[in-house]
Amino acid sequence: MRLADRTDDQFETINRLYLERDLGAVWPMTLELADKVGVAKSALDSFDRTVVVERNEAMLKAALPHVAKGNVFVA
Repeated sequence: MRLADRTDDQFETINRLYLERDLGAVWPMTLELADKVGVAKSALDSFDRTVVVERNEAMLKAALPHVAKGNVFVA
């Protein structure tokens, strides 16, 4: 809530990073903003684990049978 008045700026920045294909900058930016308002990185670990790691593992598991058949592109 400490950055609620800057939500529009945050979404605009994330959108620009996405359009510039610089998604690698989104997470460090998130961590920096959290630090600026006193939120510890450990508070974001659950989000990172669920949204990034577990999602990617699920996507990999779902994609492997298709990859095994060949002629597939996974993005």
